[in-house]
Amino acid sequence: MRRRSATTRTFFTAWLCLSLLAGLWAIATPLAAAPDEPAHLIKAASVARGQFVGVAGENGHAVTVPAGVAFTHAQTCFAFNPEQSAGCAPSTPPGDGLVETTTTAGLYNPLYYALVGWPSLVFDGEVAVYGMRIASALLTSALLALSFLLVASWRHRAIPTIGLLAAVTPLTVFIAGVVNPSGPEIAGVLTVTVAVLSLVRHPDDARTTQRVVVLAIAGSVAMNMRGISPLWVAIAVLLPVALARGDLLRTLFQRHAVRLAATITAAAGGFALLWTTLSNSLGSAIADGEVETDYPGVGTHPVVGFLTVLTRSFQYASGMVAEFGWADTIAPPATIFVLSLLIGGTILFAISVLRGRERVVVLAALTALVMLPALIQASYVTQGGYIWQGRYAAPMLGILLVVAAALLGDAVAERAPSRVINTLLGYCIALWCFAQLESFVTTLGRYAVGTPIAWGEFLRAPEWSPPGGVAILCCAFVLTLVACARAGWFYGRAPSESGTDSALTERERPAVTR
Repeated sequence: MRRRSATTRTFFTAWLCLSLLAGLWAIATPLAAAPDEPAHLIKAASVARGQFVGVAGENGHAVTVPAGVAFTHAQTCFAFNPEQSAGCAPSTPPGDGLVETTTTAGLYNPLYYALVGWPSLVFDGEVAVYGMRIASALLTSALLALSFLLVASWRHRAIPTIGLLAAVTPLTVFIAGVVNPSGPEIAGVLTVTVAVLSLVRHPDDARTTQRVVVLAIAGSVAMNMRGISPLWVAIAVLLPVALARGDLLRTLFQRHAVRLAATITAAAGGFALLWTTLSNSLGSAIADGEVETDYPGVGTHPVVGFLTVLTRSFQYASGMVAEFGWADTIAPPATIFVLSLLIGGTILFAISVLRGRERVVVLAALTALVMLPALIQASYVTQGGYIWQGRYAAPMLGILLVVAAALLGDAVAERAPSRVINTLLGYCIALWCFAQLESFVTTLGRYAVGTPIAWGEFLRAPEWSPPGGVAILCCAFVLTLVACARAGWFYGRAPSESGTDSALTERERPAVTR
């Protein structure tokens, strides 16, 4: 009973903290100020009304949605123009009858949109849009909270907590607070990775059922977010499994709960692949004779496409961690530097310390992060042009960071005293909070007054102001970060050498495979 109470408290604490962060992003981001958000909003509202695809046409798929949702198409005057504040966007007109409009997301898997579109059935106008954002924030934050719940049960959890924080980048929190399936995809893949690591590195009969339930939920959701999602989920499963002993895997698959979870996850993956194949959602831009793509690079040779994306890897890197709006707003250099320390330091430290199979797995994940975007773009570029964006590889970055930090945590715990590890955890939490805060404030400033940001005007007379005002939102974000920092420290710190960790038992010691 005590363990169940602690588990519940851990989950809800993490869910609340992350939901507040994502919710503040949802309020602070102007309507339609996220990648393709009008298309996703319209898709969500249409799915909530039983229109899973719509009628194909020249500009996308025609559906019937509330006028306030359809109007977001007309509120993107600031997109791709960082100097323009969001003050140029017209207000949503009164009245919310149903109108016909189009969405370029018509062929996408409907699961995400069914989960977040329901507020448009309850609310009208701008409130419906904010409601869908909040629903997406709660969904994404719940998946992320499951990751923190599982890591909190590990014996050596301080370094893995650092890896988790590094994976929950400012981009992840931003995209969680808008209507876009990338948010739950990133969070779901991250949780799948943690769940499989928990099973193969920290075996515990008492927690096996909990872990496979988390795996089934996160895997089923993640695979049905975007067309490429099953690839990330497969990697999230296979890389940790490569670390496991054969006898441990056989023991796990003898359990009914494990086999049932595997069956459910496989069925969800089968549905995802079937939908993608039958709808041709990945190839619609290159195979639909009625819709002509306008992406640059159509006709480019696959080798050229591969080399172009590969040589631009560092340019895409910022899009994986700190790119906001319509990919037109980049976090300040200080944020990029801090995130580079957290992410690059974790990866480099792991490669330097680990040996044998563990190092090979980390290097394989790093190679996949670099090579897969180029390979995917190469397969598409000739007929569809250049479509790759940095955030598309964010799930792979999360896999790399969590695997590296999990293995590093076991290795470092054997060599460093807990006070040193806890000091490192404290510094990393502080750096993470700084990166989150600066990203939030500068992005809010970009929409309030445009760039370069005039901070006096931002505080006194912004051209655009979110609900509640800029000052209140900034203060609320700071207070939420303080709560996140305290929770991260409480649940992530290593126990002292002289003390005992009553929440854990000896059977949770990892089965280390060298």
